[in-house]
Amino acid sequence: MGLAAAYWRSARDARDRIAVLTAALSQARTLKTDQSQRILVSTGRTRASVSVGDIEWFASAGNYVVVNWDGKEGLIRDTLLALEARLDPRLFARSHRSSLVNLARVSHVRPLSDGAWWLTMASGAELVVSRTYRDAVLEKLGRSPQGR
Repeated sequence: MGLAAAYWRSARDARDRIAVLTAALSQARTLKTDQSQRILVSTGRTRASVSVGDIEWFASAGNYVVVNWDGKEGLIRDTLLALEARLDPRLFARSHRSSLVNLARVSHVRPLSDGAWWLTMASGAELVVSRTYRDAVLEKLGRSPQGR
């Protein structure tokens, strides 16, 4: 009986966290982005100037960062940590040790059985928010991790 109660409590807490996250992401979508802030991205032999608000997510690739926007991707020579320091913390959050997501471009959140979250981005790309970063994501969105 005690095991069933613990499982029920755990499931309830996970549902509550997802509800808080979904509400906070709705607010993040209303943030005004600075359209003048741009990043120069290498796309093969050319370079493109990309508005930070159009970027969906960044992924670490050693001393490079893969930039994903509008179904395209390119590289910048920087580390994810340095890039994160330059971006608006209300808009971008570390979701995994190797990725940063634009919170305003998240369209759907789904909990995973291990306590992590599965994010579906506006383009349909799917990313994971690891258990390590999920409470930090809620704090960046202005919500407490307990949020009840």
